[in-house]
Amino acid sequence: ITLPSHYCLLYHIIQQVSHTINILNYSTSNPYTTNKTNNLKMSSNKKSGNGGLKGFFSRASKSFMSGGLYTKDKSNWIAEKLCRIGFIVATTSIVLLMPLVFEIAREGQMIESERLQVD
Repeated sequence: ITLPSHYCLLYHIIQQVSHTINILNYSTSNPYTTNKTNNLKMSSNKKSGNGGLKGFFSRASKSFMSGGLYTKDKSNWIAEKLCRIGFIVATTSIVLLMPLVFEIAREGQMIESERLQVD
């Protein structure tokens, strides 16, 4: 079953929004919790590997990971859109320009045949 294009577009928009929400939830999750159901730990437990250079690198890697996932999703979306636009341009140019090319070639043959008849 094929759906009209506006339904497919709506589906893709909903998919992109859900991916963005998942990425935002991942990147803004609190590093001081053991899991989502536990309460926040006390800030005195902050020294257990979350500070200093090790903590900086762990937070930076999480940030780069979420940024990379976001960039990958957006680049895939852009690639899909560019492929669709390219397909539309290619098929439209074939339908519109090929008859014009054939007509120009036919007109060139007619002009050449008229020259031969005159000579």
